[in-house]
Amino acid sequence: MTDLIDDIHGIIESSIDDAYVKINRSMLLRNWSLGEIISSEKNRKGSISVNADCIRDSGFSVDDEEIVSFVRFYRDYPDMKKMLNDEGYVP
Repeated sequence: MTDLIDDIHGIIESSIDDAYVKINRSMLLRNWSLGEIISSEKNRKGSISVNADCIRDSGFSVDDEEIVSFVRFYRDYPDMKKMLNDEGYVP
């Protein structure tokens, strides 16, 4: 019976770990993509006015400092999207 319980716990723990990896990957991709689109629009227009209120309207809670960090994340890691989409990538 102990082996059965250990197997059940192993399956549960493995699925939880897998969910964390997928959530982390999704959040990284979201933040990188926000930085990409804000940075691209700024480069296209010269300057833009994106603030936390604009993004908050979508239901995503964010502040102005986080917006700056999204752009910085995109600029510092230009290949992040490719890395996140590679099958073997594990954060």
